[in-house]
Amino acid sequence: DGGTMYLQQTKGSKYLKIDKSDPALGSLAGQLADFGPKSAVESLQGAVTKVTAKGAEKVDGQQLDHYVLTVNTKKASSIFGVPQGSAKTPAIVKYDLWLDGDDLLRQAKLTVSGQTLVMKVSDWGKPVTITVPPASQVMKR
Repeated sequence: DGGTMYLQQTKGSKYLKIDKSDPALGSLAGQLADFGPKSAVESLQGAVTKVTAKGAEKVDGQQLDHYVLTVNTKKASSIFGVPQGSAKTPAIVKYDLWLDGDDLLRQAKLTVSGQTLVMKVSDWGKPVTITVPPASQVMKR
């Protein structure tokens, strides 16, 4: 359904159903609707103040190049899909990015205010099928 998002906080936990018309969480669905690897990187345009190459590392069995981006948050349009002004954001944050040999993003990591977000990206160019979780896996609010 185009107006509903299912959010699972940890693997194996139940999903939270978020409808875009929900007064409490509907704006979150809208903010994350277009979120993905491309939009995450585009939101940082003009805000990256330093790039540090950390070298090659194995991640999930793949040899990837690790980079750390230092980002001026006041110049970023969003921090991992959350628009500026939505939360107390430090002036500078560091993104860890891992790229493959084709310079495709495979993993990104960001820690802000003690909360860590890790995004893993795979199967570039393959079709995507999204399945609504069964009702027994959706928690009630």
